[in-house]
Amino acid sequence: MLLQGLLVRVGIDLSEKGGKWNSRVDLQSGEFIYMPIPGGRDEPHVHGLKRGYEELISSLKKFGDAHGKDIYKDWEFPKKLLSRDMHLDPDFEYLSYGDLAKRGKKLTELKEGDFIAFYSSFKPISPPEKPLYYALVGFYKIQEIVCPIDVLEDRRKENAHTRILERRKTDIIVRGEPGESARLDKCILIGERRDNAYRVMKNVEDCWGGLCVKNGFLQRSGSPPFFKDPEKFLRWFSDQEVSLIQKNNP
Repeated sequence: MLLQGLLVRVGIDLSEKGGKWNSRVDLQSGEFIYMPIPGGRDEPHVHGLKRGYEELISSLKKFGDAHGKDIYKDWEFPKKLLSRDMHLDPDFEYLSYGDLAKRGKKLTELKEGDFIAFYSSFKPISPPEKPLYYALVGFYKIQEIVCPIDVLEDRRKENAHTRILERRKTDIIVRGEPGESARLDKCILIGERRDNAYRVMKNVEDCWGGLCVKNGFLQRSGSPPFFKDPEKFLRWFSDQEVSLIQKNNP
């Protein structure tokens, strides 16, 4: 069967559901902090498996301190998120990614050996903070795709869709191949503001061989696009010389 790949947007953003904040990136080094969206307010979790933003705040503070920035004063990190649980997905520590069946329908078309490229939106570490910067942050070569209700109890900790008490049989979970899947050690800029929207840069999309979406449109909701030429994308990705780290943050 032919190789397939999807471009999937993840991480905190300015929308209400997305947390109303953007994580930061150092445009010179490519260093970034991965921050997921908040979890649902009314979703009970398996005892001991809830994940909160306090886990990641030390990484964000360390990043800010290294650049002489206060995350609250300079970057306006919303303190109210510290009382929220987070929907840690993808979870690069466990090489997992889950999605709702409706939004993630295209994921069900993938198979072992196919891939997902994850991207997020960022603000730079220093003003000006507009436009936003869109960048690749992770890559999974797919090992398997499973249903949350089939996940064994001792593996429920591995994904946001199995940490909740009531697992949904309509959800799906992708597991990445160890050694060939993880968070990127530095992000790769791919997006620009063009034609009244954020889109994949034309030269980058050309190097990828195109996307199955009009004019490289980058979006949060809706159906993620397939790569038109997955092999060409993989050659481009290999040329970027990034390393994979099996952590959510350094």
